[in-house]
Amino acid sequence: MFVELGEVTLKILERRFREANIEVEAILKILAEQNIPVGGKILDIYCLMGKHAVALAERGYNVVGVDMSPLMIKRANKLAKARDVQDKVKFVVGDPRSILDILKVEQKEFNAILSMYTYIGSYGEEIDQEILKQLRRLVAPQGVIIIEASNRDYMIRHLQKASIHHINHMEYHVERRLNIETSNMENTLRYYIKKDNDLKHRAMIEVEHRVYSLHELISLLNRTGWTYVKSYGSFKLEQPTTDLPNLIVVGEA
Repeated sequence: MFVELGEVTLKILERRFREANIEVEAILKILAEQNIPVGGKILDIYCLMGKHAVALAERGYNVVGVDMSPLMIKRANKLAKARDVQDKVKFVVGDPRSILDILKVEQKEFNAILSMYTYIGSYGEEIDQEILKQLRRLVAPQGVIIIEASNRDYMIRHLQKASIHHINHMEYHVERRLNIETSNMENTLRYYIKKDNDLKHRAMIEVEHRVYSLHELISLLNRTGWTYVKSYGSFKLEQPTTDLPNLIVVGEA
């Protein structure tokens, strides 16, 4: 979706940009708790427009961001230049499913790895497992991984089956279904341009996304070479519950 409808997605993400400070402060607290030093090297897979990567670079970390969308990477580079941290952050266009081939770096190079925007689940459990195995080879001893994921247990209790969102002259409609046999969210997104009182259909895309319960994510980490450390229910670092839509899960090498 972020590649096919890059311009639309960019507008959506720019609205979420206001939340960056809360998210980055939470990430910084987790890094400190895990004894990841300022100045350490961080890999941000699926970095999109680079809001976490640039903010962490501003705090003194050296960051590599990877995303499939050239448009997102262009926006991320522009942001890094505007914040004067282009010497602390590098952005790469590439598919995180082949992260070892993309980066061509020394293994065990990174002190921490970020997987934000509920990227885990985008291609199903088998691919998630392979990605986590690759990432485990890139992280230094005592390095950590921080994963933002959708909370399956929340979806079961509180699924919003449809919603409409407005962005400037655009409108996008989302229909959501949870397949409890596969634990996949099966979503239909329709994008429209608003003109006077009419809507002109621009695009439709079907998206499936594997959602996990906390115990499933813990199992996924443990069987891919990581050790589960702790979890949170949001970037406020509160305890995870079935009434919070996301999970922040921390693993250690």
